[in-house]
Amino acid sequence: MLTQATRSAIRCFSTSVVARKTVTNSVKETADTVNKKLGKGLASAIEGTEHAAQVTKETIGIKSEKAKKTLDQAAETTKAKADVAGAKTKDTATKAKHNVENKSGSY
Repeated sequence: MLTQATRSAIRCFSTSVVARKTVTNSVKETADTVNKKLGKGLASAIEGTEHAAQVTKETIGIKSEKAKKTLDQAAETTKAKADVAGAKTKDTATKAKHNVENKSGSY
């Protein structure tokens, strides 16, 4: 039989995994876990921003192309109207010149 003194002198030499971890190891593991989660979150945010930037570029490109087409059409219309106005002005000037020549010849 073991006496009370003998019982207290006996120690168990097996330990659990948790007991073998030091505070430093626990802090390192926690910091590593937080770092990985933060990195994944930031990577996701960066990907989202890149996607938004790409969509914006495409939208601006489409709108720019539409605006360019509209401006080209407006320029063509303006040029056509200017050509017509120029032709009418030239015709009117020619008629006025003939009228002046006819009137000056009749005096």
